[in-house]
Amino acid sequence: MVRTICILLAVILATQPVRADLRRDCAQAIDSALAIRACTKIIETGAAAGSVTDAYIHRSDAYYSSGDYKSAIADLNAAIDREPRNADLFIKRGLAFEHAGNDEGAIVNYGAAIKLEPGRASIYTMRGSVYERQGNDAAAIADLEKALAIDPSLKTTRAELQRLRNKP
Repeated sequence: MVRTICILLAVILATQPVRADLRRDCAQAIDSALAIRACTKIIETGAAAGSVTDAYIHRSDAYYSSGDYKSAIADLNAAIDREPRNADLFIKRGLAFEHAGNDEGAIVNYGAAIKLEPGRASIYTMRGSVYERQGNDAAAIADLEKALAIDPSLKTTRAELQRLRNKP
């Protein structure tokens, strides 16, 4: 019995550094390929090796950094399934959709983030930029005005709004 407990304890202690290394490698932002491998291992082994949701988030960041927006979106879908009230995940997915050239996907995700955190000015600014790129100046102006109503100190947003209002 004592021998079994000692063996079990040795196995547990021996695996702890691996788990810590995986979490560290998954969360680091310098080497995307290393992060993707480590996060994938955490996801495949489940919560015992770390937070699966965090692994999806970190892996999505690594995919995003390497330009693989489709994979970033897929991982953010999985993270959002686990944390549907996390506005930051919708913002990240909106950015990934933007970079993937899917403005409608970006608008939908920024809208979801706004529903979760309506007092966050930066989300209106981001969505306003997408509306402007689409040629929907009226919607862009409305979002930029809303952002400034929330936070009047946003100089860049104020400049963008002025530029849009002065458009011929």
